Amino acid sequence: MTREAAKGIELPVTEPTEDWRPYAGAESWRMMSERVFRAMGNIAREVEDTGVVVMDGNAGMAAVAWWLGIERTWEKKIAFELDLGSVSVFGFSRWGERMVRQLNDMSHLEPLRGERELPGRNAREVSRRVLAAGKFLDLQVIRYIGKDGQKREWEVAERVGGKSAVMVIAWLKPSERLVLVRQFRPPAGGSVIEFAAGIMNEGETAGEAAVRELREETGYVGRVVDVTAGAFNTPGVSNDAAHVVLMEVDEGLSENANAVARPEEAEEIEVVLVGREGMGEFMRKELEMGGLFDSKVMAYAAGMMG
Repeated sequence: MTREAAKGIELPVTEPTEDWRPYAGAESWRMMSERVFRAMGNIAREVEDTGVVVMDGNAGMAAVAWWLGIERTWEKKIAFELDLGSVSVFGFSRWGERMVRQLNDMSHLEPLRGERELPGRNAREVSRRVLAAGKFLDLQVIRYIGKDGQKREWEVAERVGGKSAVMVIAWLKPSERLVLVRQFRPPAGGSVIEFAAGIMNEGETAGEAAVRELREETGYVGRVVDVTAGAFNTPGVSNDAAHVVLMEVDEGLSENANAVARPEEAEEIEVVLVGREGMGEFMRKELEMGGLFDSKVMAYAAGMMG
């Protein structure tokens, strides 16, 4: 399943959370920990010298807790960072004390050439770890090796399901007015002037998605003139990418004479029309009144005004 599909069947969180079973038939954290504790006890009785146990991250966390004798990690607010493919080594000190010799070691992967090569550089990605999963976005940490050979980390917000988006630059013809929207954006703390945009549905082309989004957000029916390849919006923060779709709206069509937007229930959108010659004055007045702009609108306007 995709994360998005799994979210659709996830059961509500119950208290205490260690007994929450997120899916029908699934284990709770307590059940998983008790099972791993029993399994590790059985393995320890069978192994005479050295043993290797392969498990996923959560079970690995429980295994570390078992070795150290920490039975209820959730009550003590204790956790261990374990990445997929990492190695942790348990052993004894010379005084017979249980110790963790290595925890979450990834050094064995660094010499391999199987890591993802990053285009145009000698840097390569080593691993990704999800810090938090939401309905629409995941917060991840990317571990990579730079061109200087140094190991580094980068936090990134990734769209769940890896869906692409479209951004619509639409002009009304023949009045030569640019179609913008003023949309409430909670992260920006207010309403932002931006281009109509949205996520592509399953099976949609970028052009089809642009026609749909323009009609939903502004009420206008447009004709696709050109579609660009996907381009990143904020590559320093997210992998979110969008196709820029250039469209023309024929004001002579009856369906565009009295255009009525049909935004989604949670969307708060106002249509803003700006003449080609009046773009500079429009932006100046908006900024003076504390208006907020999407950087892509400002970049496009700067290009228009030379």
